[in-house]
Parts: sequence; C-alpha cells; structure tokens
Amino acid sequence: MNFRNIYFICKQNYEILSNDKYKKIGNLYSYDETEFYEALANLHEIDYLNEITRNINNYLRGHTLQSGDANHVFGLMRSLKNKLEVIMGLYESLVNDVDEHASIEICLPQTKDITEFRKTIDALEFIFTKCPFFQDENESLQFEGVDLGSTWMRLSVKIATATMVGSVLLNNVAAFVDECITIRSHFLMLQQYRIYIENDEIEQKQKEAVLAYIDLLYKRQIDEAIKDMEEISGHDIADGDERGRAEQSIEKLEKLLDKGLQIYSSIDSPQETKALFEPLQMKYISIADEIKKLTDKTDESKSDKKE
Repeated sequence: MNFRNIYFICKQNYEILSNDKYKKIGNLYSYDETEFYEALANLHEIDYLNEITRNINNYLRGHTLQSGDANHVFGLMRSLKNKLEVIMGLYESLVNDVDEHASIEICLPQTKDITEFRKTIDALEFIFTKCPFFQDENESLQFEGVDLGSTWMRLSVKIATATMVGSVLLNNVAAFVDECITIRSHFLMLQQYRIYIENDEIEQKQKEAVLAYIDLLYKRQIDEAIKDMEEISGHDIADGDERGRAEQSIEKLEKLLDKGLQIYSSIDSPQETKALFEPLQMKYISIADEIKKLTDKTDESKSDKKE
C-alpha cells in the first residue's frame, strides 16, 4: 500500500475513533457500534497498525466493559490515535498537496534495471500523450509525483472548466485499460493455440495457414477495441496516423500489463471515479494467472522437445 493511501485511511478513520459516542455511556462503556469496528478493520489493512488494532478488536468483541476494563481499552485507543497522528503529521510534513481530487495511481513494474525503468516511463508517456482517446480540450493529465519509497506514480486531472462533474478523461482511461486487459487475455489464449499448432504433427502449409488465422483474430480484436473506444470517448479516428498511435498505445499498455503494471483511481478520488476502476482489480489478477499458465505450458513444450 502506498503512503498516500495510508494517510487517507488514517485521516478518515481517525475522525471516527475520536467521536465522543465511543466514550462513557451511563455507568458502562460500550463499543458495539458497527462504524467503530469498520474503522478498526480499515486500519488493520495497514501493516504498522496490525497488532494494536487486533488487540483492541479481540478485547472488545462480545463485551460490555466495566470501568476497570475500559481503562485498559482507552489506553490502547490513545496509543492507536497517537500512531495515527504521527503518520498523518509525517505525511503532511513531506507532501505539499494533500487535497482530495480526481487522479490515478500507477503501480509500475518492479525492476532494478534503470534502462527497463526508462522504457516503462517512455511507454507511459506515449500512451497518455499520444493516444487519440486521451486528447480532451477540457481535461488533461499532469504528473503529480511518485509515492515515497515505492514504485507508485500519480497523475492528476487538470480540468479547464471548473463546473464539470466527474471526469470524461478518467472514464476513457478506465475503458482503455479494460479493453487492453481483454485484448491481452485473448492474446494469451491465442498464444496457447499457437504453441499447440507449432508442436502438432501437421504439414507446414497447414501450420502456416492456421497461424496466419490466429494473427488475423488478434488484429480483429484490436480493431474492435478501437471501435469500442471511438463509441465510448466520442472521438472518431481521423486518419491512419491516429489509428497507428491508437494501435501502438494498445500494444505498449498490453506489454506493461504483462510486466505487472496496474492503474487504479486514487483513494481520495470522488466515488464516481473510483467506480470506474474498481472492476479492473480482479482482471489484473486474472491476466497474471493466464501469463503464469502460458509460461508453464511453454516450459513444458521446451521440455518435451528436449526429450
């Protein structure tokens, strides 16, 4: 989890834990509010807070506390809130912009090779500045920075018209990523067929014909994706140059997805923006599984040939 997400989780749930209704009620102390336990569960997602949130949760579940017990719990609560204050204070001292606004966060592929890192940045620069579906007169993506100590990069939306509701550009980004994941999944499936055909004992001409048809299927899927994006974005491809840039953007993003790149809406984005990207999360897992299966099959094929 990146530091900005940790900050906003702490900030949102600190306000809940500080609510007076979780203090003394009559002569007893009660923590049976659903909201309170949801806040603990949210904070438990942060590794640094695992132990203390687990201790508080285990101590309180199913109990209505007498004053002696409550003093112990309040001590744990004070310690938890102190930790949250330290996290929030540290983040705000290191980062100038903590305002909430529509943006995306990109998890870059892990690498220690500076050349590979540069290639990733070059590919992203091409996708977000050259792809015709991301050219909008009212909105543009601007580089906001990288997360502290991680491989997360943040792009925020610069909106020319202050009265706009939602983000057309981020809608197009989410749709484009979805199309690329679908194409990549189909490509990996076609690659499995390709491996099967290449290892099948049929005549070379038959192999070439089938492999050419597989290539045609892949090309058709790219054409369909571009057609879908024209409908979603409202931007019709004007000429061969634009089509070429769209195809290159798809190809580049496909390869980055293979390497583990993921794009999410930021935690502080409006709910309508988050909703655009939420369906993509399971698809990242799916494509990673398909890549692993294809790698395993390729290794098996190489092993069979050696035998």
